[in-house]
Amino acid sequence: MEYNILIDEISKKYNYSKSLKTILLEIIPVMIKYYGNENLIFKALEDTPILLCDNNETIYDLMLKHMIIDDNTIVKKGDYMRASGVYCSDSIIENNKIIGIKRFVGIKSVDGINKKTLVHELGHLFKSYFKTFEISNDILIERSGLVETKYKLENNKKTVISETGVGLEEGINCYDEDNICSLLGLKCGLSGYTASKEIAKILMNEHSEEIRNEQFYKEGNYRVDNQVLTICDEIVALEYEKFANIFNKEKMLAINEILLQKMAILKPLLFDSNEKQIY
Repeated sequence: MEYNILIDEISKKYNYSKSLKTILLEIIPVMIKYYGNENLIFKALEDTPILLCDNNETIYDLMLKHMIIDDNTIVKKGDYMRASGVYCSDSIIENNKIIGIKRFVGIKSVDGINKKTLVHELGHLFKSYFKTFEISNDILIERSGLVETKYKLENNKKTVISETGVGLEEGINCYDEDNICSLLGLKCGLSGYTASKEIAKILMNEHSEEIRNEQFYKEGNYRVDNQVLTICDEIVALEYEKFANIFNKEKMLAINEILLQKMAILKPLLFDSNEKQIY
């Protein structure tokens, strides 16, 4: 497949800047080498614009311009206000039927486009592109990798009723981001998702093939114990809280103590006495 030609066509379609096109030419071949799924990746890029924030615009502002935001999820308004990037998808529904999907990758580019952020958000896009939405008995189910969000549908409006898998998916996507950036020769730097990535590393060492099939295609028999999913979601919520209190040393120490307690509960659930996963 001629990557240069395809990226050039996609860049023309969305009127990307020369700098963004150059970055895509650099990172997309490496992401394909890492993930595989070449056809899916280019189809996702073809269907999904990459949007850059205007001056003084936050990711939350960008989302408000292009999507309806439901704040009744693990990631809150304040998290989006602080974020450097986002992947968003939204279903277009008429008469309780999905007639279309809106998607975009958003990047806050204060000092130029951050390659690490773009790798991270594109990872979310690629893992959620296939089978993103389905409707079952007036319940809209949205899939983003291992994340499953359920909405109650009433008069074509949707209300969040449950969300699971955010912590596990975020941890794995950060783990992937570090590996891809290493292949690109980029420094991984500090990350706020230390605990989530530690969990991801444990699981990917034993279940990488099953996890990938589930993330990209919603296939296979990979399932995670509900208690593990719940604790992972609690851990990532605490890590978001750490971001919000980064200049409050006392609060940070308190959150770290809770994170250690959560990890102490979680780790025995990841292994049985024979050091094998119990899923």
